[in-house]
Amino acid sequence: MEIEAPELVELVQDPDADVRRGAVWALRTFSPDVVLPLLRDARRTGRGRARRHALTALLAVGGPDALDNRDRAVIRRLIRFKIPAEVPAPMHLCGSWFALPTGDQAAVLDAFGLGAPEPVTMRLGGRVWNHDHHERGLPGAEHQGCSRVYVSPVLNGWTLVFGAPSADHHRIGPGGDDAYEERLRDTMLARTAALSLRFGTVHWYGTGCGDGWTAWIVAANGEIQRYYDAFDPDDQIGRPEPAEEGLLLPHEHALPDGAVCDARTVAAQASVDPGALGPHTRVEGHGVLALTACGREHGHPRGVLEI
Repeated sequence: MEIEAPELVELVQDPDADVRRGAVWALRTFSPDVVLPLLRDARRTGRGRARRHALTALLAVGGPDALDNRDRAVIRRLIRFKIPAEVPAPMHLCGSWFALPTGDQAAVLDAFGLGAPEPVTMRLGGRVWNHDHHERGLPGAEHQGCSRVYVSPVLNGWTLVFGAPSADHHRIGPGGDDAYEERLRDTMLARTAALSLRFGTVHWYGTGCGDGWTAWIVAANGEIQRYYDAFDPDDQIGRPEPAEEGLLLPHEHALPDGAVCDARTVAAQASVDPGALGPHTRVEGHGVLALTACGREHGHPRGVLEI
């Protein structure tokens, strides 16, 4: 027997977490135009935990854009309260990020064509980046990986930009996956070089959490100084970075642990390693989530994340 949307909304408020989780996933298969009014009503009329569960479902089905002004204000206040006391923690790294030696957040947002920045905790920013990257293949998530970017606070003098502007992730143009990867590589090289004209030295890093991929680009004054991709080692550019000295590159013969260079190795010496953040990390300002051109057209992706 098929369960209708109103019945699922009731199950969203169930005391059992597994029941709630299943109801939320089922609601995501319905049209948001049908589901969101029901969830908003449950949010207004519910009590205690039921109201919180309805808020969670609203975010899962419609994303932040589904919230009314009152709920947005509640979440913003909570974020503002948590930012000053937050202690940096290691990030789970899977995807790509830029490192820029600047504390001028407005200049970074302008350089990447980002808009509608919202302050976030470091924890929330990192989880959004991983969430958007890993949910791209789900139904209704066509723009999951290209709508928003996490711009970190200044970490040891560097601003990190996690993700990429929407055009970098759209599979536009002729050819299959190989042609797309080549275009993406060329785009990243050109973007890093162009950014270095504005910020002096710019780094780009990439790493996979399960396939062994690792890559890095270093550009200065408009020129690519170094490019390496473990999946494309024949096309590397420039001399090894100081962080690479004495180590083998991933495509070379393996040696005992600690003898192979990767993106984190380079980042740790050349800028900052987000996988090694901690109480020792110097933090200035706060991070933001900002929308790309794609995000400004389609809105924030759906999903619930811890603040």
